[in-house]
Amino acid sequence: MAGKPIYNPEEYMPRIFDAVSRGELLLEVAQKPDLPSRSEIYRELLNERWRDAYARARELQAHAIAEKAVNDVENTRDDANLARLKFDARRWLVGKIAPRIYGDKIEHKVEVGESYIEALRLANDRLRIREREARRVIDIDPHTGNEVKKIGRKAVITET
Repeated sequence: MAGKPIYNPEEYMPRIFDAVSRGELLLEVAQKPDLPSRSEIYRELLNERWRDAYARARELQAHAIAEKAVNDVENTRDDANLARLKFDARRWLVGKIAPRIYGDKIEHKVEVGESYIEALRLANDRLRIREREARRVIDIDPHTGNEVKKIGRKAVITET
């Protein structure tokens, strides 16, 4: 009984990166008889040594798939619906592989209405009032226990 082949990552990882960068899916690459399974490839990708090279291969893969999609659409003579479906699937895939380059651009626009501005103005007014109150010096008369509000140089005693 023949044992499972032993693969050397130093030999097969560069070949995998090359195939991926040409637009092949890892699923297809792992099915080649002279390469390890997908799970073995993923296990090897946990190694920091291969991580950057694989990321670069994936970026190149996105470009290759995008170019293939455009090429297929331009050269389609038969079924336009099938061509559209293939194009959309590839566009979705490259948007997931390289979202910064091929992903949908999302814009956030916030419109501020009068009620929002008025609410901010009222909150600001309340904060100013609290700040003024906090700045007032309030003291307690030690003999009577009454509040003494000092306004300028004069002291006003209020009875509690």
